[in-house]
Amino acid sequence: MNAHKIIVLLATLLIALTGFGQQKPKQKTKEEIEALRVAYITKKLSLTTAEAQAFWPLYNEYTQKREDLRKEHKLKMKKYKESVD
Repeated sequence: MNAHKIIVLLATLLIALTGFGQQKPKQKTKEEIEALRVAYITKKLSLTTAEAQAFWPLYNEYTQKREDLRKEHKLKMKKYKESVD
């Protein structure tokens, strides 16, 4: 009986300790992700400086409108769920 308790205790400790041993990857900030996205898209599209100056304001406007619509949709869905509950 004692041996069984010790084995269970050791197994529990080993499982718990493996979780502490794994460090979470560093979270990138929104700005870092945005910079990487801009660099990637610019490279893939082979944009010149002039093309990039024309492209990015339009793309940023599109992205902002898309994000606004997503937030609006999320809010409407939340209100709808609250109304049917």
